[in-house]
Parts: sequence; C-alpha cells; structure tokens
Amino acid sequence: MFHSELRSATGRLPVEVEEGLWDLVARGIVTAFDALAHSYDHVVIDVGPVSGPGIDRIAEVAPHAVLVAESAAAASTAREELLASGIVDVTTLVVTQAGMAETAAAA
Repeated sequence: MFHSELRSATGRLPVEVEEGLWDLVARGIVTAFDALAHSYDHVVIDVGPVSGPGIDRIAEVAPHAVLVAESAAAASTAREELLASGIVDVTTLVVTQAGMAETAAAA
C-alpha cells in the first residue's frame, strides 16, 4: 500500500500515518539493536538525523550517543533533542569546515 492508500483506508491524518510507519520501523530496529548490544561490548549505530519518530525507541537500547555536527549551535540543539528523547549520555564532535574537530563530553 502507498502512503495515500493508507490514509484512505485508515481515515488517519498524514502525520499519523507517517508516525505509525516510523513506529513500525523503530520496533524492528529496537529488536536488532538489542541483539547487537547483547552480542558485543560496543556497538556503533548510525541512526541518521537526530529528529524524527523512533529516536525514543532507539534510546531504550542505545542510551549513549556520539553526535557529529557541523557547528556548535547545531550540536547544542541536537544534543538537547537527544537528551529529551531519553538518551542519557551525549558526546559531541563538532567538525569545522577546515576539517578540524572539537570534542566535548556531556552527560
């Protein structure tokens, strides 16, 4: 089914359909992350953009994050979003245009 067909079939708003689809995706991801976390001491997961449905589910099994951003301002905003989603420890890495990096650990 396509997005528009799901909206018609369910009578839901577009945003509700989108959130529902992301929730289904996130549930499968959480299961996979949990299996990896039990198999290895350290697991690095590239989850893409900070915002979006499902990040709270990822926080359930991956409570620590390394945030890579292009500016300190972007890192600060993204860090707050990650902490609000339930991630308890965020380390930021700010990569400048010159290719240099600054790191800061945050709880």
